[in-house]
Amino acid sequence: MKKVSESEGLLKQELWRRYGDSSYPVEWNGHVHGGGKLSQRFWEYFKTIELLEVDAASVVLEIGGGSPVTAPFFGAILSSVVSKVFVMDTNLPPTAPHASGMEYLRELANYDSMSRVLKEHPEITHISCVSVFEHIPDDVR
Repeated sequence: MKKVSESEGLLKQELWRRYGDSSYPVEWNGHVHGGGKLSQRFWEYFKTIELLEVDAASVVLEIGGGSPVTAPFFGAILSSVVSKVFVMDTNLPPTAPHASGMEYLRELANYDSMSRVLKEHPEITHISCVSVFEHIPDDVR
């Protein structure tokens, strides 16, 4: 049986704490735009937390973590444990609140932008990309 790291446990606890809480709106949680609380995205976050294996010194680039109407939910969860989170997405409204330790990169993630961001921020240790492949046009995918 896999031993759960302290960071993984803390992130999962924070995810459960925010689950269904209207103080932390997300598009799929039943409080904003309808959607079911037991959504695909929610279990994907649990699995992503396990696979990322982050700790307090980690710096995460979260690709596609934005929303046109809510704050970056998963990035805020990650920022509760890791050193810093960069959220890269064009769907970040100018008024989106920032959690401590978060920075927004309002641009598409492509070869050029990713190369530049990784060169400008060599401190990035992890990259997360949850549930975004379905948004890539078929001819590009």
